[in-house]
Amino acid sequence: MALKPSSKGPFIDSDTPIFIFQYNPEMLTRTISSIGGEEKVEVKNRDANAIVELINLSLELDAANQLEQPDQHRDVIEVGLHPALAALESIMNSQSETQASPVVLFLWGPNRIIPVWLDNLKVTEEAFDPNLNPIRAKIELSMRVRNLSELKRGSLGYAICASHLDRRRMHARLYSENKVTRDLLRQVQTKNLSQKSKEKKDAAKTPKPRRKRAPNRRRL
Repeated sequence: MALKPSSKGPFIDSDTPIFIFQYNPEMLTRTISSIGGEEKVEVKNRDANAIVELINLSLELDAANQLEQPDQHRDVIEVGLHPALAALESIMNSQSETQASPVVLFLWGPNRIIPVWLDNLKVTEEAFDPNLNPIRAKIELSMRVRNLSELKRGSLGYAICASHLDRRRMHARLYSENKVTRDLLRQVQTKNLSQKSKEKKDAAKTPKPRRKRAPNRRRL
């Protein structure tokens, strides 16, 4: 899904189709890192100390069910998976560094609505119909989560990004307030206090070494 700014406010760009996963991926990989050293100079339109989050996932598209119902899926009969693949490609082609470009959103449940930049798209077409239209494909998708400095302040994309960051902070607070977490912290603190108390008692029991007095030397 992509949002495009206008004088009347942002809207869903009809030229950038919504791509819906046919099957939910079994696994999603998130890589979170910080920018350091020479990379800070190379990265444009981003805070020097920004955190970079990359999302990678694999999708599967299969037209087998649609091919069994030709009357209801004439487009699949005629062109296979070309429309779905073209929709995904058009989202990638719509991206631009300008403020007027659409903001691509990645929706992964109600707790993750994230503005992203589609970095890489790898399509492996595995099966074809008699006209060589793809009817089964695997897609590897790589996205970068956009940060606030890339988005125009006051825009809907900026607001969605800020809302996502606020939600992550809220989730972090929920973790720290969780009963299991509090009990574990209490156990660690109790153990540390017991260890320090034992060290103090052992130090008190240890006798201090006595100083040897130098022998008196009398002069004749």
